[in-house]
Amino acid sequence: MKIKLIICFVLVGFLSACSTKNVVKEQPVETSIGVVEEYLLGVGDAVQVNVWRNPDLSVSVLVRPDGKISVPLA
Repeated sequence: MKIKLIICFVLVGFLSACSTKNVVKEQPVETSIGVVEEYLLGVGDAVQVNVWRNPDLSVSVLVRPDGKISVPLA
């Protein structure tokens, strides 16, 4: 009986560690010199993707509502 309980707790631990929800609780604050220490991309942010030696694949895209971006051949 104890082994089943231990296995149950281990499985619950593994399943809770698999959570992929990324929630931003607050935006980073600027320091006294005006440099942001950390920034997380959010929905609607613009991202410039440059592919070295292949300008046809370089694009400027917006972050989608699901938190992903779409670029050619990636």
